[in-house]
Amino acid sequence: MKVRSDKNDTTAKTHNKLMDWTGKNYQSFREYVKVSEKDSRSTVILKGIASMFGILLMVLLSPFLILGLIIAFAAVL
Repeated sequence: MKVRSDKNDTTAKTHNKLMDWTGKNYQSFREYVKVSEKDSRSTVILKGIASMFGILLMVLLSPFLILGLIIAFAAVL
């Protein structure tokens, strides 16, 4: 006898969509701050600062995202 419905399939699909969306946004950010040969010195400095800010933001947000995922999975179960 089945007590719970199989919601794991939809959760896995939603999780994959979130990971794909996050990966695409991260890659577009990395392409934006990528230094090329034709960039001026000030542009290189600004791209370096933006890159460090992005990494810092990801590190600061990661505990909140992990906590949110734990709460979301606990609510599903």
